[in-house]
Amino acid sequence: MTRSEAQWISPNEDLLARLDAPLAAMDRAWRLARFLENRWLPVVFLGLWAVANFVLFTHGILRDRAGHIPNILMQVGRATGVLLNLNCALILVPVMRRLLTWVRSSWIGRAVPVDEALDFHRIVGHSIFGLGMVHSAAFVLSFVAGHSAAALPRLLFAANRGLTGLLLVVVLTV
Repeated sequence: MTRSEAQWISPNEDLLARLDAPLAAMDRAWRLARFLENRWLPVVFLGLWAVANFVLFTHGILRDRAGHIPNILMQVGRATGVLLNLNCALILVPVMRRLLTWVRSSWIGRAVPVDEALDFHRIVGHSIFGLGMVHSAAFVLSFVAGHSAAALPRLLFAANRGLTGLLLVVVLTV
């Protein structure tokens, strides 16, 4: 170290070139291929979850279009309500320890990414928060569009739906 301290202290030229230059397309493709090679099963499960959410949202939007001019805010509110039902049903499954232990020890453990269960739990939790905010905003904006602004406090504090919705928004925000 004392003989070559200048070389020891000087930065690596390859490292400097890599930090200065943007990642090449081939490097990104290689990294993506490596990531998918190592984590293809969680990516498949996340993709299936995303497809299920997309299909349910599309079905929720298109369900109410029978014969009348739809209120798009009501449709978005109802569709996000359906997605909230799905995701709130899924939120606890990844953190059920006994269930995960049983799945890991059975043949299903080879087909289900049990080790990434907490990451999926977090993703579903964040989506519940976002969907809850969109759901609430859609219904409040739809109500304001059809009623006077003076009726909004009565909806939020006097009606059961408005009060429980407001409390759930507060709980989700906290």
